[in-house]
Amino acid sequence: MSGVTREITGGEDHTVSADLSRKLRALERAELFSGLARKQLRLLAFGARWYHAEAGDYVFHQGDDLSIGAFLVWECTAELLDPRQEGDARIITTSKPGDLVGELGLIRGVPRALDMRAFSDLTCLRVSAADFLAVVKNDAATAYKLLQVVAGYV
Repeated sequence: MSGVTREITGGEDHTVSADLSRKLRALERAELFSGLARKQLRLLAFGARWYHAEAGDYVFHQGDDLSIGAFLVWECTAELLDPRQEGDARIITTSKPGDLVGELGLIRGVPRALDMRAFSDLTCLRVSAADFLAVVKNDAATAYKLLQVVAGYV
């Protein structure tokens, strides 16, 4: 019997485990997810993907589709800009590590209201719209925290 077999080494398991741990740490940093049960955090972490942008690159633009999800800033900073201003876009706020960006658009189901641009080389954890909304819909504490965040914007 001939065939090709591939031995899985402990090193690969360690790499996957280390990445999952890093994602969990990132999610726990976000105020919105800080009270989630470990099981829900792990589910979010499994579906989340790292996103990298160089200084000056745009992560998303006003009007973009929401399917790309929300971005949890892990390293460095990003600017949220209003592109409707004459000349250069006006900086509305700067997002720092631990900030979640784009969650309100997901909840409201409306296109992006602002542009997001990397101020410096940026690393974010991208949480898909489906995963984010599943957590909000199924966890009362997270939904309550989200209401508090929204109330803070009003």
